[in-house]
Amino acid sequence: MQAHENLDRSTIAGYELLVYLGVASLLGALFGVMNSLPGVGKALLLSTLTVAAGAAGAALLQPETRSSARAAGLLWFLSVVFAAGAGSYLSGSGHRGVIKPLLFSGAPALAFAVFYWSINRAGAQLVALWASGMLVVFGLANAVIGVNGTSGGLLLVAIGAVGLLMTVRTNLEPTGVAHELFGYSFTAGFFIAGFQQGGWWAELFAIVAACFLLCLSVRRRSVELVSVGAISLSLFTATSVGRHFERALGVPTLLLIVGAALIGAAVLVAQLRPLANGDRT
Repeated sequence: MQAHENLDRSTIAGYELLVYLGVASLLGALFGVMNSLPGVGKALLLSTLTVAAGAAGAALLQPETRSSARAAGLLWFLSVVFAAGAGSYLSGSGHRGVIKPLLFSGAPALAFAVFYWSINRAGAQLVALWASGMLVVFGLANAVIGVNGTSGGLLLVAIGAVGLLMTVRTNLEPTGVAHELFGYSFTAGFFIAGFQQGGWWAELFAIVAACFLLCLSVRRRSVELVSVGAISLSLFTATSVGRHFERALGVPTLLLIVGAALIGAAVLVAQLRPLANGDRT
């Protein structure tokens, strides 16, 4: 059974390859004809493709294998994208220029994304759910308060925090993808706010948030959270030091020494742990 699963994971069925080629051909044709259609025509075309991609994905899931699930996941992801595009063209420009497109795009896309994810909890479906949810949240926020760089960044932080909490409490699937999506949302939100005028406090919070994810990764035993925390911490530290201590060599030098010491300690612990375990046995 294990050998069969490994084989199925590493191979691509012929129909899956046909789906990939068909999607590439379809997108090429779509970009070629969109400019020649009026707004309503674009909306109708994208609405038709939304239903067609959804139906094709459902048909592929009937004899469910890893290969068919991957192909269906791609088609359902495109179905959500097409739904968002159709809603955007139907909405027009709207008040403040972006509110109606965000809401009209997000609402139908979110409905399709929730439906697809409830059936096939794959990474592509969770990404579609996250993205469409962001359209709705930012559309509503922009309608109520008007979103700028700082408030938008903090809203992204809130989305990341809620998503991480849901992942911990309800084991949101697939867990690894959820950790990456909401982890980067959590840290990047502070980073965005930090680039605004007087946003030095958000830069500090961005580094604290990255350290928090590293601590959480130990408790959750999540490789994805380790990756998110480490990449975020490295990026934020390098950016902050470059912005605020460009002419002060003491801080970069101290960070260089601390970084080298931490890496050296990690290597030493990794080398000594097998010896300690051997002594105990």
